[in-house]
Amino acid sequence: MLVQLAGDGDDVTDSSVPWPEDRMEVPFGTITLTDRVDATVTERRKIIFDPIPRVDGIDTSGDPLSEVRSEIYLLSGRRRRASGGK
Repeated sequence: MLVQLAGDGDDVTDSSVPWPEDRMEVPFGTITLTDRVDATVTERRKIIFDPIPRVDGIDTSGDPLSEVRSEIYLLSGRRRRASGGK
């Protein structure tokens, strides 16, 4: 995984504005998928992706799309659970 660093003048509050291609990318880590999980397990069906950090001391960038995406993911998760996840 690479993390692109903002430069002077880059707007970090608007994800619809691309940064210049010359922005530095820093290796951030490696994600390794080693196994599939059983998605029918009740507790796993409650997990959704949330682009807003819900941790004390960590704030969003201020991008208004983050809140919209969060609401859409929550709605999608609820619909999947209601339909049986098919």
